[in-house]
Amino acid sequence: MILPSLGPQPERNILKTSQAFHRYYFQLQEVEGLLLKDIAEIIRAADGGRPLVARTEYKASGYRIALDYPIWTMNVSERYLTYQTDTGPVLYPDFSKPYERLIERFWLAFSAFNAPNWIEFVIQKPTPVGNGISVSHYSEVAWVDDCVNSVIATD
Repeated sequence: MILPSLGPQPERNILKTSQAFHRYYFQLQEVEGLLLKDIAEIIRAADGGRPLVARTEYKASGYRIALDYPIWTMNVSERYLTYQTDTGPVLYPDFSKPYERLIERFWLAFSAFNAPNWIEFVIQKPTPVGNGISVSHYSEVAWVDDCVNSVIATD
């Protein structure tokens, strides 16, 4: 809930976790995963209702990036032997322009891929809607070639 007494809220809050939360902790659970080797295995796992996780790896501006994230939506076609992820939000590291602090490079985005070597990110950014007004919307697209996408099935 946004209180009117706080005034206009910033588009993004980049601050130390201790400044935002009284207390916090992570609950992690390690599970076994099976790397799916081809489209047929991906389709069988999706049709079987197995929880799926993606890993996307690539290099940008001297950094090696590895993103691991759950696949919330997986579209499949048994007839055409194809699939497409549509999932998010995930963290997208933006190296297209300089920022003062590394944390400022990260934006929320949705991701989509249907091949092992490219991914498309649709990034949440301030989006003008007219008359000097903008809204926070998934509107900016970033395409990454020469990446490695993997799909992992868990139980």
